[in-house]
Amino acid sequence: MIGISCLSPNHNKPPGAEHRSQRQAKSIAQPLCEVTSCRSPRLKTAAAQAAQADDEKNSRPDSDASPRSAFSLSDLQSPWSSSASPSLLAKISGVAPASSVTATAGAALLIVIILLFLLGPSAPPFLGELASRAVATATSSASSVSASTDPHSTKEVFDAEGFRPRPAFDEFRLPARRAHSNPAQQTACPCSNTSLCETPLIQHEKEIFGFGSGKYLPTWDWSKITTVAWSNEPDMICQAHAVGARVIAAAPPILFSDSAEARKRWIDDLIASLKEHFMDGVTFDYELPMSQTPGSATYQRMQQYKMLINETTVALHAAIPGSQTSVCAAWSPANIDGRNYDYKALAEATDLTYIMGYDTQSQVFGRCIAQANAPLALARYGATLYLNLGIPKEKLIMGTPWYGYAYPCLNSGPQDTYCTLGFKPFRGVNCSDAIGRQFPFADIMNLFDNNICPASDFSKTCKVTTPMLWDESTQSPYFNMVNEHGALYQFWFDNADSSALKYKVARSLGLRGVGPYRFDSLDRSGNKTGNPNASA
Repeated sequence: MIGISCLSPNHNKPPGAEHRSQRQAKSIAQPLCEVTSCRSPRLKTAAAQAAQADDEKNSRPDSDASPRSAFSLSDLQSPWSSSASPSLLAKISGVAPASSVTATAGAALLIVIILLFLLGPSAPPFLGELASRAVATATSSASSVSASTDPHSTKEVFDAEGFRPRPAFDEFRLPARRAHSNPAQQTACPCSNTSLCETPLIQHEKEIFGFGSGKYLPTWDWSKITTVAWSNEPDMICQAHAVGARVIAAAPPILFSDSAEARKRWIDDLIASLKEHFMDGVTFDYELPMSQTPGSATYQRMQQYKMLINETTVALHAAIPGSQTSVCAAWSPANIDGRNYDYKALAEATDLTYIMGYDTQSQVFGRCIAQANAPLALARYGATLYLNLGIPKEKLIMGTPWYGYAYPCLNSGPQDTYCTLGFKPFRGVNCSDAIGRQFPFADIMNLFDNNICPASDFSKTCKVTTPMLWDESTQSPYFNMVNEHGALYQFWFDNADSSALKYKVARSLGLRGVGPYRFDSLDRSGNKTGNPNASA
């Protein structure tokens, strides 16, 4: 179960020294065992308490741990110091010289990025605009290059709605409104106790806020979870509400409009859909470039986004008492991937800000090699920058990845420590994690423990060629694999050890909570070793 297997990690020796069979008993969810419950019994609604007796098949399994009102990580120990010298991995590279224009734009971008990095939040706004223009120039110039020269040069890694595709997982959007001839049918509750279709009114002191579907739902430990995003299964609603947890939807395609009437129609339709499906709120996750700098090409679009979110929060709180709005934010507010958002205003307009503390290699400014998805130093650095903006710590959630990347290496030594990558241009930078492929934690561990390929279309045969390795700089695990053709891949991901260190950072900063992308990255079938209930 998520967070209650509590198999103690061996902190007397580094991960690479453990035998595979020993590591089978460990899970990426393991640190949540030490993250004590985010609710106390008194926080349950009377309806939820009564429903637990009447609806046992939908209630959470009993936990041996006594629930408490706040999460604590003071019991966690680690042989790797969380106060090690920070490595911010701020690496700079030029843009492929497809033309003199591209080279000039790349040089300008290099200078601006260095200044942005050095100045941090105190950087003047015009630097963000210069960066956006340089990226636009470089990208536009690169798009003129023949596909036969560089087939990836014009490929955008985001869809039309601004979402960065993560192909290893399904997206769970808000279901379409049902068409009913009989209005009474619109309010049919899927739970055996109809009180479970009411949005919880409680406010949790600490949050375990994550994404995921209801796959293997009966094994979830609801003594930890407070919010699940992107799930719309009826059983999820019943189980979550039974313990005062919320289930929130992904926002529909974002409406950018100056028309108050158009925004109101969008919001009214959203609220009607949430009510119809007994959901408790919405999270906004838009990731395309926008700028808060007045006079920039996307400034007005940024204002429209803020207005839509603010008006949604006001209307939703009035329509559904206890409802929640949240916004997803890049791992740092420092104009990541051209997202020069007004994060402080977005935080003020919502209940929670979920810091996506992963995909930090979307633009690799330096040597093009495989690297950690979520380095510990960047998790601390990014969260600190959000606090420096004046966003209350009570509104911030540190998001962590329960997935990783398989990177194809140009070098072929099975024991090679470094994995040199081919170019995969993204927004004016030659190198990106987009060249890799994402896999859930369960599939990665099943590969490491059993040499089972993570996907049928990935490779026919997979052979792990190194022990579990540990990168001291980023505090992250990785290992190598070769396929039937001898091609080398390097897997970078997060496990129980690296995740626990990030949870410690969240606690030390006083953040509202933590949460994974995604809960359903763990195996619940018992057929794989990426399973918190697996035993040696």
